[in-house]
Amino acid sequence: MIYYFSGTGNSLAVAQSIAEGTGQEISNHLIATPKGSDNEVVGFVCPVYAWGIPRHFKEMVRQWVHMTKTKEIAAPDYIFMVLTCG
Repeated sequence: MIYYFSGTGNSLAVAQSIAEGTGQEISNHLIATPKGSDNEVVGFVCPVYAWGIPRHFKEMVRQWVHMTKTKEIAAPDYIFMVLTCG
């Protein structure tokens, strides 16, 4: 599963490209509920805003990490993050 946020469409295009190459599904983080990983891979894709990631996306990632640490959802074998800029 690849969770993404895209303000202008650049991060969506990157998420779609990665999904095509890896066979993963993509999900807009604004409508997605963090869920356990039936997949071995979970990715996060978003733009850089003022030298960091958007606050609402960061909170979703934190929630997801917390849920994996407390075993509320299953953790994947591999996690990645891609940041787009420009």
